[in-house]
Amino acid sequence: MSHRNEKWVNLVAHPLGKISYFKGRPIVCLNERIMYSRQGFFTMSHELGHVIMHEGYGGYQTAD
Repeated sequence: MSHRNEKWVNLVAHPLGKISYFKGRPIVCLNERIMYSRQGFFTMSHELGHVIMHEGYGGYQTAD
């Protein structure tokens, strides 16, 4: 189940999530290994927090 604005990508083992910017708009990429899991929902929340709190910066979250 995937929505038009949702994109899961193969990021190998790490990172679990990352933020990129395209034309000034944030794109949150999540590792497909954690799709629809508790870790996936946590990682999405974590990355959205970065978008809100650190506008303009990229980053990623790992499990380590």
